Amino acid sequence: MVFGQKSSNREIYDSVIKNMTKVVLGGYNATIFAYGVTGAGKTHTMIGYEDEPGLMYYTINDMFEGMKSQSR
Repeated sequence: MVFGQKSSNREIYDSVIKNMTKVVLGGYNATIFAYGVTGAGKTHTMIGYEDEPGLMYYTINDMFEGMKSQSR
């Protein structure tokens, strides 16, 4: 998938990664690989900022929410 410059981290997470968290919670492995030239925005996309969290924030949040719902 290719996303434009104005794509939000949330949009990328929902399109690419969200379903992978369910797979991981099911016992399988998954990898997200960020690749690109220096200054392309990999750190912003993966880690983000306070006003726009990155993919790692959304992933960890969904993982904990998924673990909570599985323990009920």
